[in-house]
Amino acid sequence: HVTADFAAAYRVSSSVFIDLRLGIAHSAQPYYLYDDWIDAQVYPLSLGIRIGDAKGGPYAGLAALAVIPFALGGEGRVGWEFAPSFGWRVSVEANAGATDKGFLAGVGVGVASRR
Repeated sequence: HVTADFAAAYRVSSSVFIDLRLGIAHSAQPYYLYDDWIDAQVYPLSLGIRIGDAKGGPYAGLAALAVIPFALGGEGRVGWEFAPSFGWRVSVEANAGATDKGFLAGVGVGVASRR
């Protein structure tokens, strides 16, 4: 499946961020959510903490995860963030976690404003 996340981060210190993400996950094969509910889309929502230098470089984080409408769990993330001089950040990230419905893992690329 493919997931697009919209994220917001609040800097607590120069290397600690609170990270909120809301996504939409779309699958080629529908998710069997409940006996009477089959859908190709779910909405992952996570709130966690990320540790890494605000100027870029490696980072790691942990987050509580709710896959709306049917799963609760958590995930860990590791990545590398590049902060080029043109005002945007580019990151490469891997994540893995578990919910009450099973395990999950993925890789991704992110683009964010440097503000």
